[in-house]
Amino acid sequence: MTDLQILILSLIQGITEFLPVSSSAHLIITSKFFGWADQGLAIDVAVHCGSLLAVIIYFWDYVKQGIGGGVDIIKKKQSDDASFTILIIISTIPVVIIGFLLKDIIAGSFRQDNIVFVIAVTSIVFGALLWLADYATPTFSKVENLNYKHGIFLGCMQVIALIPGVSRSGICMTAARLLGMERPDSAKLSMLMGMPTLFAASLLIGFDIYSTDDIIFHYGIMLAVIISFLVAYITIGSMMKLLKHFSMAIFASYRILLGIILLVYFV
Repeated sequence: MTDLQILILSLIQGITEFLPVSSSAHLIITSKFFGWADQGLAIDVAVHCGSLLAVIIYFWDYVKQGIGGGVDIIKKKQSDDASFTILIIISTIPVVIIGFLLKDIIAGSFRQDNIVFVIAVTSIVFGALLWLADYATPTFSKVENLNYKHGIFLGCMQVIALIPGVSRSGICMTAARLLGMERPDSAKLSMLMGMPTLFAASLLIGFDIYSTDDIIFHYGIMLAVIISFLVAYITIGSMMKLLKHFSMAIFASYRILLGIILLVYFV
């Protein structure tokens, strides 16, 4: 894989990871559009690691809150931090378990010949669902108001994102809006839920990356991490500002338009 390919894929990952548009789908579509060979899971995980680092730094206060909550849980101490940490854990458990059990099937599904058709359909369907949830649900709640039952609901919804093109961020924002959360808070929750998910996904092949002696391979991995980190950090800040003043219609419209274009020109 050339430096140009890594640059383009890392830029796309950084921009789309936390937007409700499916970063994995965009990586696949880009490779197919340019006729590139499959970038493989190693590059996929590298760009995800960059995105993970970006969200950890941007929401460092919440990360500290989660760590403090973990300490309180170990000490069997009830606190708001502990409740927050348990919420994130509960909302993450389903997708981590299902993702681990089906990792070979999931990895294979992203490389099937009909993958563009699947991405097109899911882009349209879940784009429309995001639009409906955003407009039909009254806003009254914040991240701090959620309980364990909400965590189970969010966790089950996150499992749906294992289907190509659904978008983990998108389905989480949709679920959060259905729970009545404000738009910026729904995006914040989606990114916080994404931390353990991205970390778990990265660990699946992290050992393989570490054990290789290919210097060029390591160089490509580091380049992907750095670029995706920088772009993701900028994207997170921009989206949080955008959702304070605008609805999610722009993202839903993009998903629907993308799905239609894929069906017309690539399927």
